[in-house]
Amino acid sequence: MWRLITSVWIQLAVLGSCNSPTPPVFDLKALDGSPVSKSLGQTGVLEVYFFLSPECPLCENYSYTIADLREEFPEDSVTFYGIFPGTYYDKATIQQFLSRYHPPVEVLLDPEYELTHHLEATVTPEAFVIDEMGRIRYSGKIDNWIARLGVKRQVVNEHYLSAALTSLMGGRLPDPARTEPVGCFIE
Repeated sequence: MWRLITSVWIQLAVLGSCNSPTPPVFDLKALDGSPVSKSLGQTGVLEVYFFLSPECPLCENYSYTIADLREEFPEDSVTFYGIFPGTYYDKATIQQFLSRYHPPVEVLLDPEYELTHHLEATVTPEAFVIDEMGRIRYSGKIDNWIARLGVKRQVVNEHYLSAALTSLMGGRLPDPARTEPVGCFIE
């Protein structure tokens, strides 16, 4: 009897592993144009994807907030990526933005919008937190500085991204898990 139960259990385990989805691989590029294959959640730490644009004033301002977040969350716990979608901006324009604002991110170009469409990113700056299993655990605003386009708060009192990372690092799911992003539309 135990042999039969063990056999069934092993068969179910094998079938379960065969049916587990393979995470998608995105064909991105480094700033120098070299190809980068990227799967979500494969680094063993939380991953934050910031969608950025070199001509978006909000991205310019939020570069400083991203630097503050980098100081708050150690690199061995959270990896930050700056995603520049499409081909509207050339490498020199992106490099000029990076040299001026210094966001502490690993820069990846998404010329075919593969990652952009997969995550359903719509504006810059929009943030996504991906867990170690490749699941989106938070998406949306970095904080509540921008109430809506053209309307900025004097005092930031909701730090959505920071709170989401703190929750996840503490073994809890973020609440909220999504906020409606406000920013410059992705071209």
